[in-house]
Amino acid sequence: MTIQMLRCFTSVAKHLSFSKAADELFITQPAVTHQVQMLESELDVRLLDRTQRSVALTPSGISFYGDAADILERISLAVERVHDADIFKDTLYVGCQTTLQMDRLPQIYEKYRECCPDIYINTIELSVDNKGRLTQSREFDAAFLTKDCADNLKDFRYYPLVSGRFCCVVPTEHRLAGFEEVSEEDLAGEVLICLDTLLCPPEMSQIQTELRRNCVKSKFYRSTSSIYTVLMIRGNLGIAVMPDFVCPSAPDIAVVPYKTDLMPEFGIAVRAKNNLRKIKQFVTVAQKVYSGTEAPRQK
Repeated sequence: MTIQMLRCFTSVAKHLSFSKAADELFITQPAVTHQVQMLESELDVRLLDRTQRSVALTPSGISFYGDAADILERISLAVERVHDADIFKDTLYVGCQTTLQMDRLPQIYEKYRECCPDIYINTIELSVDNKGRLTQSREFDAAFLTKDCADNLKDFRYYPLVSGRFCCVVPTEHRLAGFEEVSEEDLAGEVLICLDTLLCPPEMSQIQTELRRNCVKSKFYRSTSSIYTVLMIRGNLGIAVMPDFVCPSAPDIAVVPYKTDLMPEFGIAVRAKNNLRKIKQFVTVAQKVYSGTEAPRQK
């Protein structure tokens, strides 16, 4: 299977026309037909129904089109990244936990670019498995994550950035919005939004497990990130318990302390044996941004 096969097929599928696909790709119509036929032969399935007057996707073609278009998009993005990275002297791979709202990340990147303009920054999405272990698509130099996730990493040094507490996040008109503190008993019968178990940090998972076990009259929604959770709360789909440092301020939601002994913490982890200057500088910038001071420029 070649890239040209995929390009010809997706173009025909998009236009439902071999001639328009040929015009788009700047090749002849017979060449487009040949590429599509070779693709169908390799897959051993018919992707397109053709007549002299029309072209239509088969059920297999509909299914394959989305994946083929995604593959081509990823290839295009990879080419762009290669060209972008070639401009810079070095690359810093930064991991971000999917469940965290990184509201200060733009400022960190801006300040780091001022200090290290020759470093290319590549951001990697991180998540945790059902045992609280961090998973990622590739190695990273530094990672923003909760302390309980950092504790499961071997050979990493963890630097705290902010400590917080768990809170109950509700719409401002909700009955719990005026409480000084919300307990587990107060949540009985409520619609609760929980993070997906496979994405949930250990401390958060512990609280959600207790809520599911004890709030038997409650209904539960699932969310894949704190960002979506807050959007669901603002849409009056339910309420949630989460660390206060991942909850953005908004005029239509209230953040009420939640009664628990668990104290969440958020920080940055780097490989303990990695003493590269680019990583040390990134940690320094992150610490200064979260402490409210600016990082110095590189001389």
